[in-house]
Amino acid sequence: MSDNQEFVPGTLPIVRLDSARYRRAVHRAYDLMNLGEGDDRRDASEVEFMARSLTEVEARALEKRFPSLVGRSLVPLKPSSEGAQYHTFREKTDVGSAALISNYADDLPSVSGYESETGFGFAAYGASYNVSVQDLRAARHANQPLDSADAERARKVIERQIDSAIMLGEPKKSGDNFKGLAKLSGITPLAAGTAWATATAQQIVADLAAMYNKLLVDTNGVVADMAGGKLTLAVGTAQYSALTKPIFFGSGDGAGTIWNLVKASCPWLDEVFHSVRLNGAAPAAKDRTILLPRDPDVLYTKIPIDFYAHAPQARNLAFVTNCESRFGGVVVVRQKMIAYLDQP
Repeated sequence: MSDNQEFVPGTLPIVRLDSARYRRAVHRAYDLMNLGEGDDRRDASEVEFMARSLTEVEARALEKRFPSLVGRSLVPLKPSSEGAQYHTFREKTDVGSAALISNYADDLPSVSGYESETGFGFAAYGASYNVSVQDLRAARHANQPLDSADAERARKVIERQIDSAIMLGEPKKSGDNFKGLAKLSGITPLAAGTAWATATAQQIVADLAAMYNKLLVDTNGVVADMAGGKLTLAVGTAQYSALTKPIFFGSGDGAGTIWNLVKASCPWLDEVFHSVRLNGAAPAAKDRTILLPRDPDVLYTKIPIDFYAHAPQARNLAFVTNCESRFGGVVVVRQKMIAYLDQP
């Protein structure tokens, strides 16, 4: 993703095959069929169709949406170079204070600061898909585009891996950035008074108010200034079902959901996201709820390569397309601005 490319939740940027990669695919198609470009046993347009079909499969796969994967929507994205091996976070601390001037001849207290730097690594995820020569022939014969199902599967398994790493961490990688948003150490979770599946709207509001109050106390009120003063809620399946449960107001006031009442009672709450990754994410397989400001000054991720499909490679009687992504984990800058609530 380029630095100025906007990310839409549930989507990935569209990456198209450039002319050089396209020409390589054409040549591989000729090689795979054991034909020279001037071979009269096969019309050149047929092989051209094969190569073009491979690029169309890639384009359709990259346009696929995965709205159920919400990790990217919860954690702001910061740009990063594709070739970076590490990324760093610098923390600055000010030292010193001002003093009341009682004698203008006295020396004034000096101030200074120091900076600490923490480095983080990247994780690379990959998958591949195959297109056989017969698939290409059949598509050419029917004058129909190739089936893009396998390409979409390759992209989806990579995207699922990134979503899992954002929410639950990457156990095969070390570093604080690979712990996962729902598995951060150093955060003392609150306990829900009543399981939300059976709780009333008032009980759910009380739990959310306790989470918000904890953030206010822990940050001396600074959290109220982050993300425009609006916080985001991430919940598991049972909790999302509870929030969308219909309730009836007083006579003549109509009906709504618990979420309507929660929004009215918690003006600092912006929106809610449902993630199956939060089901059983807490100790003892309890569901976990997260409250946080979606602000890059609080937490962020780096994904220098969203999804890259390399040029198809001839292997036996098929084309193999290798796909990759690079992910920099979740860097938490201000952990005190994240609150957990675990279900009983």
